[in-house]
Amino acid sequence: MAKDKYEEKLEGISRKLDIIIYLISVHIPREGDKKDEILKLASLDFNRHEIALMLNTTPGAVSVVISQNKKPAKSVKEGAASID
Repeated sequence: MAKDKYEEKLEGISRKLDIIIYLISVHIPREGDKKDEILKLASLDFNRHEIALMLNTTPGAVSVVISQNKKPAKSVKEGAASID
C-alpha cells in the first residue's frame, strides 16, 4: 500500500516536470530548423512524445527525422577483399 502511494507521488511529480519542460520550451527562441531542434532534443534523451510536445509536431514526424539521421550500418561487403 505504501509503495502505491509512493509511485503515485512520483507519477504526479513526473507529470508536473513534463508541464514545466513544455512551458519552458515554448519560450525558448528556436535556432535553425525543426530538424536541428529535434536532433538536439533527442541527443538530450527526450523521447519522441516529449519532443513532439515541445516543438508542436507529431511523434511520428519526430521519429522520421531521428531515423533518417542515424548513421547507416556498414555493409559486410564494404572493405572485404574479393575472392576469385
